[in-house]
Amino acid sequence: GEDLDSLSLKELQSLEHQLDAAIKSIRSRKNQAMFESISALQKKDKALQDHNNSLLKKV
Repeated sequence: GEDLDSLSLKELQSLEHQLDAAIKSIRSRKNQAMFESISALQKKDKALQDHNNSLLKKV
């Protein structure tokens, strides 16, 4: 890493802004991936419930 002591206040604020933006982007992608995973699991759950109900009707 770069020595932060040599950076001006403006450069430090810019770096902080870049880090904040990167964190927001990462959190957004993580949340989107989690929502997609939840949706896929809900669809799988529904399909398994439907299959289970179908099997119960055959008994």
